[in-house]
Amino acid sequence: TSTSTAFRHEDIQAAAFEFVQQLRRDDKVMVASFDSQIEVWCDFTNSRDVIRNAIYRINQGGSTRLYDALDLIINDELSKIQGRKAIVLFSDGVDMSSRYTARRALQLVEESDSLVYSVYYDTGYDNAGGRTPPIGRPRWPFITYQLPGQNRRGGRLPSAETFRGKQFMEDVANRSGGRFYEAYSLTLLSRAFAQIAEELRKQYAISYYPTNHAQDGSYRRVKVRISPTSQYQNLIV
Repeated sequence: TSTSTAFRHEDIQAAAFEFVQQLRRDDKVMVASFDSQIEVWCDFTNSRDVIRNAIYRINQGGSTRLYDALDLIINDELSKIQGRKAIVLFSDGVDMSSRYTARRALQLVEESDSLVYSVYYDTGYDNAGGRTPPIGRPRWPFITYQLPGQNRRGGRLPSAETFRGKQFMEDVANRSGGRFYEAYSLTLLSRAFAQIAEELRKQYAISYYPTNHAQDGSYRRVKVRISPTSQYQNLIV
C-alpha cells in the first residue's frame, strides 16, 4: 500500500475481497499490508465480514518494506499455524526501506513450508510518443514498459530496481513451490486471484521417508514423476 498504488487503492481492495469470496468456507485468512509500516488488520479467521472490514480499513502509506513484511508474517504469524499454509503476495517487488535483505527473505520462504503465490504488477508507465504520464488518477490498465531492443518511442525504460523487483517476485514463488503471476490490469489481477483460489482448493501434500536418516540440516534432492506403468498418464506434476 505504498504511494505507488494510491491511484488504484479501491480496485485493489475490491479484487482482494473477491479472492477471499472464492476460498472454501473453512479456509482462514489473515490480512496484512506493508508500506513504510507493516500492519496486520485481522488475525486468521474464516469470517467473511471480519475479513472484508479488515481489507477496507487498510490505509495508504509511504515507502515499501517488502522483505521485512515477509519476515514478520513468516516468523511471527505463520509459525503459529499448523497444517497447510499459503501467502498471496501482491507487490511490484521493489523494496525501498527494509532492514533485511532479499536473500534473507528467500531463505525464510524456503524454510517456512509455506507456498507463496506472487502477483506482480509494475507501477511504471511507458511514456509513448513523448506524452507525459497522467497526473492524479491514471486509468487502469497500466501501459507496460518496452523491453530493451524494442522500438523506443521516448518511453521510460525499466530501471535496475524494476528488473530486480520482478525477479524477486518470480524467485519467491519458485523457491516456495507456489506460482508467479503478472497483473497489468484489474482484469488480470482478478483472474490471477481466481486461479490462486482454484489451486488452493485442489492442493494435496506428498510426503516421503528419506533413506538418509542423518538429521544434519542438509537438503535432500527430491524428484516427483508419474510412473510409466501408472494408469494416470494424463496427470501433470
